[in-house]
Amino acid sequence: MANQEEDDGYDYLFEAAYEALEESGFTGLLVSGYEDMPEPAPVEGHMPDLTATNAKGVACIFEICPREAFATQELAERLLAFARHAEAIKGHLVLIVPEGEEDVAWAFLSEHAIPEDRLDVWEA
Repeated sequence: MANQEEDDGYDYLFEAAYEALEESGFTGLLVSGYEDMPEPAPVEGHMPDLTATNAKGVACIFEICPREAFATQELAERLLAFARHAEAIKGHLVLIVPEGEEDVAWAFLSEHAIPEDRLDVWEA
């Protein structure tokens, strides 16, 4: 687990998300960028951080978003692609953000007109 100084960083958020998904009964967990772990398929040229299926059989895309990620146009493009894909497969897109950053995430989504009907923000 990451130390306190890394609380807002990608690794901490990834570890928290991965553990929560495992403990919550998500299945078919696929992970981007980690050796010896199966990777998810790219979506419109973008690689999701994590994908899994919840207990109700809904496919979910999880994107890890440390605070600094919200300053990039690339994140907006990724999230738009993932939101379109979630809609097409009747799945769900979940942003994992540092605790206290949920409002920043929702403001970013609104600013970039990213559809929110199959989207949620979780704090870690």
